Amino acid sequence: MNALSPGTKRDLRHRAKQIPRVILAAAHLLLATYLCSCLPERFRHEKYDCSASPNGINTIILNKAKPGDYAKITVAGSEVMANITQINDQTAWVVYKNVQMEINRKTGAIIVVEGTRYQKIICKQTIFTM
Repeated sequence: MNALSPGTKRDLRHRAKQIPRVILAAAHLLLATYLCSCLPERFRHEKYDCSASPNGINTIILNKAKPGDYAKITVAGSEVMANITQINDQTAWVVYKNVQMEINRKTGAIIVVEGTRYQKIICKQTIFTM
């Protein structure tokens, strides 16, 4: 006489075929981590602190780095919105009033052209991405 009923035998065979939960959970975690690492950045905040420079520009903030968007520039205590005319991975070109700026996004160096006056400023760059 058999001590196990037919239903119990089926349950044991079914459990033997199942993947252990720990391995399944680890596989899901690994897959989720891989997928998240492939996603492009959703948010980028670039801040250039130029307060040590004598030209009056305190900070430049680029939040939405696309042509046609605006950069926030703090000059002598007031905020000015400047138009981003061109941008790529290495350089951003920003214009406000009669001032044109070329921002090196790799080094933090900024070239400011105002009329016939030319200045090169070295700023401290901070980048936050998410």
